[in-house]
Amino acid sequence: MVCNILGVDPGTKGCLCIISASDEAIDRVKFFRLSKYAYDELPEILREEEIHRAYLETPGMPPGNGKISYAKVAYSKGILEGILLGVGIRPIKLGPTKWMNALDCKSGGDKNVTKQKAMSLYPSHKFTHHDSDAFLIAYYGAFHEPKTVRGIRRKARSV
Repeated sequence: MVCNILGVDPGTKGCLCIISASDEAIDRVKFFRLSKYAYDELPEILREEEIHRAYLETPGMPPGNGKISYAKVAYSKGILEGILLGVGIRPIKLGPTKWMNALDCKSGGDKNVTKQKAMSLYPSHKFTHHDSDAFLIAYYGAFHEPKTVRGIRRKARSV
């Protein structure tokens, strides 16, 4: 069975990644950069893609980062969560340390670590700093969640 798993890296330069996966293989990967796609276009895209599960990164405020940059990420996360709920997808919230530890790519703020990990897992795509985290979040959801969670299909609810 093929499942469409959405990984969401919120932020002003965030990205969404959809992995179509079956068992332990990736069938297809699609990326949607948030700077390229307006928030008002996302509901239509998400409906067309028939998402089975969505993983939304919920980063905390790291020491040394400014309050304004954190506020921008939190604002983006809130909008994205609202869009997902609006199309009937209840996102699974995921802290960065959970997926980074599971994929053995603890970056410590160095985006090159996650970019290199993404390239090693899916070498046919030329990753950037913008899309590597979204891919890894979706990859975590597709292949590292317990099987009992992975097999659940969350259907869109009528609103």
